[in-house]
Amino acid sequence: MTARVATDSMYRNSVYYMQRRNLELEKVNEQYNTGKKYQSAADSPSNFASTMRLEHDIAMYEQYTTNSGYALDNLTLEETSLSTINEVLDRANVLLQSGVNGSYSGTELNSISQELKEIQKQIYDLINTKTATGESIFSGGLSDIDAYLCQDDGTYICQADCSQRFVQASSSAKIAVSDSAKNFFEHVETARSVDVTGGLTFSYSDYQSFESFYNRNYLTDTNSAAEITKNTYTVTQSGTEYIVKDSAGAEVARSAAGAKNLNFNGLNLNLENVSGSATFTLATAENDNVLNTIGKAIAAIDNYNNGAITRSDADNILSQTQVSIRNTQLSVNTTMTSIGARQNTLDNIINANCEISDVKKEAKATISEVDLYEVTTDLTKTQTYLQMAMTSFNYVTGTSLFDYIH
Repeated sequence: MTARVATDSMYRNSVYYMQRRNLELEKVNEQYNTGKKYQSAADSPSNFASTMRLEHDIAMYEQYTTNSGYALDNLTLEETSLSTINEVLDRANVLLQSGVNGSYSGTELNSISQELKEIQKQIYDLINTKTATGESIFSGGLSDIDAYLCQDDGTYICQADCSQRFVQASSSAKIAVSDSAKNFFEHVETARSVDVTGGLTFSYSDYQSFESFYNRNYLTDTNSAAEITKNTYTVTQSGTEYIVKDSAGAEVARSAAGAKNLNFNGLNLNLENVSGSATFTLATAENDNVLNTIGKAIAAIDNYNNGAITRSDADNILSQTQVSIRNTQLSVNTTMTSIGARQNTLDNIINANCEISDVKKEAKATISEVDLYEVTTDLTKTQTYLQMAMTSFNYVTGTSLFDYIH
């Protein structure tokens, strides 16, 4: 009886150890094949929760990296487009300077007009640049429409709003990935000018001086008629001299005796056709896009060739267009500076995100991933233990009472 009880106990123990080693081998084998320490939350609730949280953080930083790449692509496209616009405007400025050359004939001016038309088309295409997915980069928040539209009369209107589109580049940083042409291209100061009467004509002898005078002396009024009166200057002939008085009647300039030209704060006033008196009024300040001002320059050349305006009038319009181009380039350069700053910020954010992501991946690996050498050793040990359990089981099942007596 004693032998049978002992043998039965040995049998049960052998089966238990063999089953246990099988389970251990299955677990270690799964770790070896998957590289994961834990296959479910039951294996280690706290470590499994930490692993899930780290996986969420890693996925989030991967999305930040994707967003940052998208932002860099957009900003690079913006920078390239604006840089090209600047280059094209440089060429337009050279043509306009050539156009003011009094020795140029109608044929040469017509060639300038034709090239300006091509430049106008090129700028129009550049300001309506789109991404590979068809988003307009300069239309502000309205990515599905062109920033500018050419109307039937040849003028250009801005369809962009004043907003920007942003992407989340990190947990705390949103970066603008678009710029609105309405902010840097539409509301650009055009050349300040004057409206003349009484046979008086003018040209710019020094536009910078005139602009400075204009900004210091232009008077505003809620009543438009009163505003015009306040900004009107009278030119009166007195013997062989001409006297310029402001709206209050105070003398502000006087020509030399017998002179037919008077330089007034950067304006060259031509008095040759003035008989008795004339006036000039500081024109209301206007803003417009360079597409329209180039269009006015083209029209001025065409009108001069057709005899509709004088050469002096045409030259004034060409000079005013140069001012619009200069102001547009200043505005474009300011936007490019902003784009460059955002690109630098994105580079720093991407580097920081990669470092943080690497730290989190390392932490996740420490918690949830097995050491290859360690799990290989465990696998070998577990296989050895299983073989020992199986050998023991075979020995027990082969033992009888006669073996015990023996």
